[in-house]
Amino acid sequence: MQCSSAQWFVLAALASLQAISAIVLMAWAFPLFADPPLLANGVSHRAYELDQLLASTSAPSPVLKGMAEHYRWLFWRHMEGVEATLGAAVALLGSSAVTFAILLSQPRRADKRPSTGT
Repeated sequence: MQCSSAQWFVLAALASLQAISAIVLMAWAFPLFADPPLLANGVSHRAYELDQLLASTSAPSPVLKGMAEHYRWLFWRHMEGVEATLGAAVALLGSSAVTFAILLSQPRRADKRPSTGT
């Protein structure tokens, strides 16, 4: 089966879009995944400080307990989002590779144009 020029172009555009999307997703998510201290200096560190404050207080405030719990929840939901984004990026990259493989395995034929007979 041969691809027309239009089909070949659509497949090439699709594969390129998938690859670019995967690269953008990885560029955003990988630094957050690979460098947990970046997050630990923010959300996780604040939750730890609140835990220390709660431990040193004889009558801990329910508001502080709730804040510490919310910080922990936020940290874990953020990490789940980062992991899901990395998974989607890997799937897009694989899909792009398969699309490129299909594209390269199909011989490209020139579109037939009617001759004018002149």
